[in-house]
Amino acid sequence: MGLPNQDRCLLLESDQMTLAALFDGHGENGHVVADRALRDLPFRLLKSTTNKVEQRIRESFLETDASPEIQTVTDGGTSAVIAWRIGTKVYLASTGDSTGMLVKYQDGTSEVVLEALKHKPADPLERARIEAVGGIVLVPEDSELTSRVLYKTRLGEMALAMSRCIGDFDGKAPGYLIAEPSIVAKDLSPALGGGNSFYYLVVASDGLIDEIDQDVLLTKLGNALKKGVGLSKLVKQLLDDAQRSWSVKMMGAYRDDMSIVVTRLRI
Repeated sequence: MGLPNQDRCLLLESDQMTLAALFDGHGENGHVVADRALRDLPFRLLKSTTNKVEQRIRESFLETDASPEIQTVTDGGTSAVIAWRIGTKVYLASTGDSTGMLVKYQDGTSEVVLEALKHKPADPLERARIEAVGGIVLVPEDSELTSRVLYKTRLGEMALAMSRCIGDFDGKAPGYLIAEPSIVAKDLSPALGGGNSFYYLVVASDGLIDEIDQDVLLTKLGNALKKGVGLSKLVKQLLDDAQRSWSVKMMGAYRDDMSIVVTRLRI
């Protein structure tokens, strides 16, 4: 029996603010953690009275991870990525390995101008942090495979393909995993001015991103957003393409959960 869909995502928009968020759960109860994080993290982010935006983001991630609703879940965790526009400034924040991008479209070309950091166990700083507390990082010889951090759970040994996450307290206890987000930001005000260009946000889980060429994905999304029609049909086509890729790779036996949120910024 397969696991339930473990991805959760949302999109909130107003004249002054855009918030796209995605949570990609993993483990036996990853869907529970992702669902609770979806309900908790954006609420904490938007209700915070802290004036410093990056501090608001950091506290929202860490407080969500420490909340009783998350702490009581065993054998599960989730990545978390947000794309948050306030006025003309865009913030991308992540813990884990999901994708967040700010993209500029101009004259038929889509260019990534800001990308959320991904946390893989083999990344030099992440590996050093894990090994400093006695953890083990597996780095496969095949470059097509991802590195993993090992830790024990009540169900046996877990080999997790990310070094940061929300939940996964069996890996948090020895210090291998952390929930600390990485945050990057860009002010779009100097680049605004109309013409044939615009910006859009993408947040997506690796089940889709790893199976579709990024240039193809962004070109198709940019063209659909430019026309202002056909985005829903295109997204379904992209998901179907990724599904076929998974079927070939895994001989029909498995596919990862696949989710994407796309929105054009109207500043």
